[in-house]
Amino acid sequence: MKRNVLLTTLGFGMLFGCVSKSKFTQSQTEIARLKSDSTLLEKRITKYQDENARLQTLSATIEQALNVRLQEKEDSLNYKEKLLKEREYSLRDMKARKEEEQEAFYNLSRKIFAAFTDYDASTLSTKTNCTQAVVMVNDKKMFVGNSLKTEYLATEINNKAAALLDKHPDLMLTIVCYVDSNLQISNKEDHWNVAALRANVLSKSFALNHRDLSLRVKSAAGLPNNTHTVKNATYFTEYLFTSNLTPCIPIK
Repeated sequence: MKRNVLLTTLGFGMLFGCVSKSKFTQSQTEIARLKSDSTLLEKRITKYQDENARLQTLSATIEQALNVRLQEKEDSLNYKEKLLKEREYSLRDMKARKEEEQEAFYNLSRKIFAAFTDYDASTLSTKTNCTQAVVMVNDKKMFVGNSLKTEYLATEINNKAAALLDKHPDLMLTIVCYVDSNLQISNKEDHWNVAALRANVLSKSFALNHRDLSLRVKSAAGLPNNTHTVKNATYFTEYLFTSNLTPCIPIK
């Protein structure tokens, strides 16, 4: 009986021993697997950490580059805005100066025209062309017939022009004569030359009576405004007054 009990005990001991050994072997295998998985996970974690650090560095670099570009664009916009403001101020200043110059020109023109208010429209008229104050005198009342001989009115107009030049040292005068094709010229000279001769007669007469002002006076010949002959048409000798101090500049 004791022997059977002993054998049974030994059998159970051996059985439990085999089971324990098998479990131990399994546990060792599982531990080895876990260690291997842990190593792989550590490598992955290290790789991800390195990648994260690289991405953070790249992100910081990109952000810095973007900030630099944004600052450059902001500086550029600020500079352009400054230029636009300066240009706006400059344009306002230019417009203000033009308005002042234009007003000064028209004030001067009014003073010039005031000297010729004693004549009717058939004798004399005035206009401005934004560079000159123009006094237009009827040729038929400036010259005797078809000749180069001047009437008294020519001397009178010259004297009035001289008074204006004397009063306004900035003024310059150009005397322009026009001759239409109706004019009968006995010596057959062309009309352009006759216009120049008439203008020269007036400027020489001016210089003779007002020597101190002669350097501010010149003469010129002009073409008629119409190309066709108009019977009894009125042509004018023009006295063109200009001033460098008060030029008229159109405002656009």
